[in-house]
Amino acid sequence: MKILVPEFGFSAGTETVLLKVLPRWAEGRYEVVLAAPAFPIKRFNHRKLDARIGRIEWGSSNGGWRRGMRRLESKNQSQFLRKMGLRDQARRSGATHVFVPWVVNEPVVDFGLPTGVMVMDLAWRHDPTGWFDQSVEKLDETLRNWICSAEIAFPVSDSTAIEVKSVFSGIGEKLCVMLRGAEPRIQRQQEPQNKCAVFLTPASMTPNKGHLALLTAAIQLWKEGLDFTLIWMGSRSREVVTSEQIAAEELSELQVLYRKNKLLISGRLDARGFVSYDELEHLYEKADRVISPSTYEGFGLPILEALARGVRVIFSDIATFTEQAKRYDMEPMVSWVRLGESGALMEAIRTVWGEIKNATKGVRKTAVKFRPEIWDWSAAAELYANTLRGVMRILTVKNHYQLGGAETVARQLHEGALKAGHDARVFRKNDGRILSENLRTSGRWMGRALNLVEQ
Repeated sequence: MKILVPEFGFSAGTETVLLKVLPRWAEGRYEVVLAAPAFPIKRFNHRKLDARIGRIEWGSSNGGWRRGMRRLESKNQSQFLRKMGLRDQARRSGATHVFVPWVVNEPVVDFGLPTGVMVMDLAWRHDPTGWFDQSVEKLDETLRNWICSAEIAFPVSDSTAIEVKSVFSGIGEKLCVMLRGAEPRIQRQQEPQNKCAVFLTPASMTPNKGHLALLTAAIQLWKEGLDFTLIWMGSRSREVVTSEQIAAEELSELQVLYRKNKLLISGRLDARGFVSYDELEHLYEKADRVISPSTYEGFGLPILEALARGVRVIFSDIATFTEQAKRYDMEPMVSWVRLGESGALMEAIRTVWGEIKNATKGVRKTAVKFRPEIWDWSAAAELYANTLRGVMRILTVKNHYQLGGAETVARQLHEGALKAGHDARVFRKNDGRILSENLRTSGRWMGRALNLVEQ
């Protein structure tokens, strides 16, 4: 099996998934080819993506390829994909399957191969600003078209799958929840001994991440005399605090708040912007708490990254965060902030600040051991590949059964077919108690199809 991975856009989330999944495919029995414009290719090379993964550079790094595709599409030119070379490149690469990691406002590409699409989130429905000047309706339509054209779609959490089903009717059978993974980390044995508390927010500067609410709460607590440092890292966090730069419209309110309280904030807020991975690990080691008052997330990877390192967190109680904390039995490590409750974030920080002060006097909480084996990146990579492979086999037997969708075919297969299926190891972990019901269900029908064909 040879998997083509076309990267249409670039985000920290997709970068993380590809850096974790693609090397695991390459280490196994799969060939992998990454097809992307120049900038993502350069970025992945800089991150030392496994050399066994092939690279195909296509389009340009300035967005011209995207404009060209839309222009040709708008004129109903049926051969525009061939002109852009994507389908031809897929054919020349010898790929048997396609895995699309993220699509936002991209014209649908028919690769002529079994295709799986990862559905990261529907963030534009929660913050309509900054989405290529496209309407929510247009972005919804694009995602729906991708899901309908693909053989299978991979929401990254139960919460995202529920949201997708609520927005788009009639596509439930296309969805297979595929969680992002966790990975083993060296967990610190004790909390740091800082002179004052250090709170770390590792998040890009987008409105849904809650930076405005966080800074508002921090300013009030600093006025009350609480002594703590707030560290921001991620894209555009420097944009707000750079005096000579006017921030983007969606960050203007945050920048006004910063400038109005600049004297108070000076020396207390450390906006780092993008940091190296060595620096990232240092910041996690230094932080007393990781704090994220996000109003919306597609998966909630920040909570896993913090808990895997043994760092306690202050997080909003949105569904994606609570889902991950429950899955890994890590709720004792979390201070939840009730979203939308006035003063809740400020009170949570005040309470944790008191706990940290007591800790410096010898009163310490016992850390809860993080168990990445519950669901790790290796299991995620294995299941992605097996599911893509199963899609082709389901398509092969579909005509024989004369049934509609892939899920319908699989549900007609004989009971008990998962006796020794490819996915048995994954779905028997913890007797199925931890993994989501949606994920287990998806695995059952895919496993049955694999078993039937191989028998």
